[in-house]
Amino acid sequence: MKAQVNSTWLEQSGRRKREAFSPEFEEIVRKGIDETLGLFVIAALRSKFDLQRLSQKMDRTGVEAFVNSLHLIDFGFQRMEAAECFALIASLDFWLDSIPEGRQLRVVISGPSEDAVFRTFLIREDQPWLVDDLESYAEAIFVADLQGRAARKAPLARGEV
Repeated sequence: MKAQVNSTWLEQSGRRKREAFSPEFEEIVRKGIDETLGLFVIAALRSKFDLQRLSQKMDRTGVEAFVNSLHLIDFGFQRMEAAECFALIASLDFWLDSIPEGRQLRVVISGPSEDAVFRTFLIREDQPWLVDDLESYAEAIFVADLQGRAARKAPLARGEV
């Protein structure tokens, strides 16, 4: 895992005991992530969106970032600090069994620490979604790139490898 934060994150992040995850959040994580129409989406959120229609309006990375988005305060997170970020990332470990080996799942936690937003999407070189210079963002931002480890059985939709 490669993790990065910007200076705003460091300024806002405190040192305290990590909060427990809510049962609702744990249920979303437990359902995992899977592939639909060449998109890697959080299984618990998939039925809430018309992925076919969204795919006609945005690139795959944009669709994933839109669909795979959670306002963490809705799940009992009062402050999103370093301990919570790393614990959240660790809880997603089994998701990497669904991501093709050699591909990376990017996790972004952004916004004020009191109302952080979690997003995740597959990194695609031809579809950048986040600039490399994290300091260019005014809001606090935490980014982790996680390596997929699933053996690929078939090519992704639309010729993606």
